[in-house]
Amino acid sequence: MNDPYDVVWLHGTLRPAAAARIAPDDRGLLLADGLFETMHAHAGRITRLSRHATRLAGSAHALGLAPPPSADDIARIAAELLAARNIDGAGQHAVLRLTLTRGARDPAAPGTRPARGLELPRPESFRPTLLVTADALAIRPFEAPRASAIFSRHPVVRGPLARHKTLDYTSAVQARREARHAGADLALRRNEDGRIAGADAANLFVVKHGRLWTPPLAEGAKAGTVRAALLSTADALGFTPVVAPVTVPDLYAADLALLTNALYGVRPLARVGGRSIGDDAADANVVARLRDALDLDPCR
Repeated sequence: MNDPYDVVWLHGTLRPAAAARIAPDDRGLLLADGLFETMHAHAGRITRLSRHATRLAGSAHALGLAPPPSADDIARIAAELLAARNIDGAGQHAVLRLTLTRGARDPAAPGTRPARGLELPRPESFRPTLLVTADALAIRPFEAPRASAIFSRHPVVRGPLARHKTLDYTSAVQARREARHAGADLALRRNEDGRIAGADAANLFVVKHGRLWTPPLAEGAKAGTVRAALLSTADALGFTPVVAPVTVPDLYAADLALLTNALYGVRPLARVGGRSIGDDAADANVVARLRDALDLDPCR
């Protein structure tokens, strides 16, 4: 590994990215049969690791995937990878992406034919794929500029899979593509009933009369780690957390709107379709208070 800036974790070891191989029959590649976690790290340590590990384990169980690594194992992998990439020092921020798929045929099981189509392989004949990548984070949490958004034409389909971070992100990719074509930063996504589920890669909160209000998972929202942390800690700083459906008129009537994800923490939403929401001074004040709320999270 001559290039320390081109290293990944795959199949239980660090290896140069150029030598990393995903098998052609990997079900994550062929069928999006897998999960992923995007995590923030600071000074070599993952933020809200236990929330990420718990979500990953719960989703893997729900989808019938092999058990993922424990929080301790994820921390160990991250420490090795971040050190190899030289982005584990004090003051350094990084993004890690963990991808877990049902896997591919185990080369140690000769004579086993790969499962075709949707047929599930025999567990003893398949080896799950665990890939972890890391890169430096250009914008630190809570420093992202106020965002602009549009409403995507691609709805969120509600159901038992909607809350999980599966590899099937095609509709979200197309939503972001719409946003970029319109000159916006991101796209808000509605469910089949027209209510807002969230953004293409973030949860949505609206603030009104001291209430911190976000759509339920049943509306198609993702089970975000920052979302969960804010709901459990915001009341300590005077916000009333509310989980209830959010309509387009609710958004436009809000005092301000916020986006949350693991990388930028909390980001104000300034405009939707050219319509302004909130203002710089109010946004900055609330974001600062919510940053303090996240510091109170016992799972940080």
